Amino acid sequence: NIGEYQSAIQAAQNILKQLPENPDCYKILGIAHGELKHKAQALQYLKKAQELGDDSVKKLLERYNK
Repeated sequence: NIGEYQSAIQAAQNILKQLPENPDCYKILGIAHGELKHKAQALQYLKKAQELGDDSVKKLLERYNK
């Protein structure tokens, strides 16, 4: 749901326990932290998603790297 970033973070972290190489979870974590103004965490998670093959995070990296 829109605006429920803490819930998204919790859900993605729970999934990562079983699927630690899931780039979608890292992308979700990056977006949620970015929207919460946690710039360092957002960039960390988005870079991890990119390392795991998600090229769609390039624009998000640019957005949160400002």
